[in-house]
This record gives sequence, C-alpha cells and structure tokens, in this order.
Amino acid sequence: MSDLHQGMGYAGTPGMVWGWLIAMSFIQCVALSMAELCSSMPTSGGLYYASAVLAPPYVRQSLEVDFTS
Repeated sequence: MSDLHQGMGYAGTPGMVWGWLIAMSFIQCVALSMAELCSSMPTSGGLYYASAVLAPPYVRQSLEVDFTS
C-alpha cells in the first residue's frame, strides 16, 4: 500500500498508469521468452526440463529438488 501512496505522491496518475504499462510490457517479454524456450523442448514438464538442460552443472541438482518438491 505504501508503494501506491508514494507513486501517487511523486508521479501522480499519469506516472502510475505509464509505470504499470511499461512494467507490463517487460513482464510480457519475459513470459514470451520463457514460452518460446519451453516450446522448443516439448515435454510434459517443459519448464523443469528446460531448467535442467540450461542450468550449469553445479546448480542443476538444487533446481531439480526445488522444482520437483
């Protein structure tokens, strides 16, 4: 709630609207990138498989435990 109060105080309504729109566009870029990545490896566990393939070997074991539990 304090973030909305500060945003309205410093940027006003136009700043809040444009801030949400800009943030939304970047979030959509990340979502589309992840969708493209997972669709290139079509398995039943697309995100799990992609993270296992693309992660460095020293991180791979902890990611598999985090995603499967």
